[in-house]
Amino acid sequence: MIDAYSYCPGGTGTKIKHCECRDIAGELEKIIRAVEGDQRVAALDRINRTLATKANRPCLLALKIRTLLDMKDLQALEDTVTTFVKVAPDNVLAHTFSGLLETRKRRLREAVDEFQVALSLLHDSLFPVELYDALDEVAHGLAESGEYLAARAHMALRLGVSSEDEEARRSYLLLLHSDHIPQVLKRNLTFEPCPAGATWKSRFDAAHSEVLRWGLRKGLERFEKLNQDFPQQPAILHNLALARSCLALPQQPAAWRAYARCPGVPYDAAVEAEALAFVLSRELDDPQVPFVRLTINVRDAQALNEQLLASRWLVAVPDERQQFRTADDGPPPKSVFRLLDKPVAESGTELSADTLSSVLSYLMLYGRETDREARVELHVPKTEVLEQARARLGEIAGDLLTGEEAAEELDTVPHMPLVLNPMCHFPPDTPLPVRRRVHNQIVQRELLRRWPDLPLAALDGKTSRQAMEDPAYRVPVAGVLLALEQLADAQPWPFDVNALRTELGVSIPEPIDPQTVDVRSLSPAHLARVAADRLSDDELLRLYEHVSVFNARRAIAHLSEEMLRRESLAGRVDRAQLYGGIAEVTPDLETAIGYLHQAQDAAIAQQQSPAGYLLNELPLQLVSGNADRAKELMNRLQSRHLSEPGISEGLYNILVQFGILTPDGQLRTAAPQEAADAPAASASKLWTPGAPPEAGGEQRPSQLWVPD
Repeated sequence: MIDAYSYCPGGTGTKIKHCECRDIAGELEKIIRAVEGDQRVAALDRINRTLATKANRPCLLALKIRTLLDMKDLQALEDTVTTFVKVAPDNVLAHTFSGLLETRKRRLREAVDEFQVALSLLHDSLFPVELYDALDEVAHGLAESGEYLAARAHMALRLGVSSEDEEARRSYLLLLHSDHIPQVLKRNLTFEPCPAGATWKSRFDAAHSEVLRWGLRKGLERFEKLNQDFPQQPAILHNLALARSCLALPQQPAAWRAYARCPGVPYDAAVEAEALAFVLSRELDDPQVPFVRLTINVRDAQALNEQLLASRWLVAVPDERQQFRTADDGPPPKSVFRLLDKPVAESGTELSADTLSSVLSYLMLYGRETDREARVELHVPKTEVLEQARARLGEIAGDLLTGEEAAEELDTVPHMPLVLNPMCHFPPDTPLPVRRRVHNQIVQRELLRRWPDLPLAALDGKTSRQAMEDPAYRVPVAGVLLALEQLADAQPWPFDVNALRTELGVSIPEPIDPQTVDVRSLSPAHLARVAADRLSDDELLRLYEHVSVFNARRAIAHLSEEMLRRESLAGRVDRAQLYGGIAEVTPDLETAIGYLHQAQDAAIAQQQSPAGYLLNELPLQLVSGNADRAKELMNRLQSRHLSEPGISEGLYNILVQFGILTPDGQLRTAAPQEAADAPAASASKLWTPGAPPEAGGEQRPSQLWVPD
């Protein structure tokens, strides 16, 4: 209901009796009723007819925008928002809607700027519900785009407005708990107060007051001026960096590096700021390396094909021919190969990192066409690998190559994944556990071999090895390695960053004594360093709850192991849950399975159902190729636990994910090639989860396809 004492729906901050909209109060009530009754077309028609005589009234423009938002008419919405901002530049709703429009257009930094204007225009304690909801939308948009610090800041503001909003609290906690976000981004960053004795205290406090009231733009401007007059002050630089992060500004990495390299910043704080800068810069996606197509004409395609097929340096992949059709829809290549850095091992059963072949390039052989000579193409990154692949092809092909060649850049790819995750070729008989073990060895070897000599923008173009020769870069290198460790945990990647620290001469972080430090104030990035054996039982339990909020993998495993060792905690902790938690954060497959077995045993000993841990084990066994154990798990889950909450759905999802069931619950039949390549085992008939077994419960043998 609209009455004289209602606030204007146009964001003027005044009651209708004092607002210019008082003469159309009756019309506004009819419009609002139409909107609330989902009669949007009728509401929009009434709004437009009223605007024809009462042009540019904020109340009408605001109601029109609300209606257009529901109708998802983006062009009309943009036109109306533009008009609203133009005629009412000091209206909180005008800038709220402008920010929301920018959010919908995925222009998130512009959206944040508009919300800053809206926040600065708030009238007294009135906080429009439109602004409240818009903050939620931009926060989720920021999170999706990887601007996690800005997303957290906007979620925190929303919670500050309404601490009882459970949905807002849930979103905030889910962001903190996300396992793909590095822990260095989860620290509770707060604006630092003015240091004691500062002659510039009044100016600092004025800026500090602005950011605490969420006037981030104004506060940032004040801190920037203060930094110009009083450079190299840690508190000023810290607050500058944090304000830029909250606003999702592109200068974030440089700001955190400036803080880290300021004299007087404690070592751990400086290292973490460098790590934060590295993660924010997304330097793992840089530098970009050109990916090229190297074309070399050949004299005799048939003769070359025979030589390629006979070479142990190549592996034919005929199933991939169609994806290498030419852009003009010409014929596919006659043959497709993977060109390797060493001959294929005869068997994969005794494979090691030294005998495993890595893929240098794809090689396509095309026959002669009407307007083109026969040719080979190499698709390869433009690194030292290009020359290696060209030389290897020359050795294999000899004088069958004409020497005529051309290189065309196809795309760019991040350099670091090429280094840290090389493409390997395993002999067909390689057991899956051996594949995983050897691949992990390769990644660790490449990390130690190549990372120290990889130029990094974070080190001003120096390699880590070069940078360690200059004392000024010791902290930046330590920060980069902390970031790498955090990224490895978040992926997770199977390598030990401490080995890299040792290789480069960077000190390994020491354990943190909980008797001298408030561990709950620590950054999540450092929680795994806490000397858990020095915590009392109660302190240990509280810290475990704390790290669980952040899903700090290494810290969870570290504290869980300590709790499992303590007989004094018998009956106070769920041992099954602890073993299961360690399994979830353990990157090594076999070790994780071992912990799940302990979780299952502990659950039974505690008179609990082991179903959840059986279900968690199933995909690991499928990945490892242990068909017998996978069959056993499925039979056990189907016969004993399908009625338990979540088990039927979980089993169904796993079987569909692995291609064992079709989405409609039918047993999938493997294609001939898949069946030939995949390990097979006898298994019981699979029922659609939730369905009863056949009459009599008789099991019939069927083929279980375990995907490679």
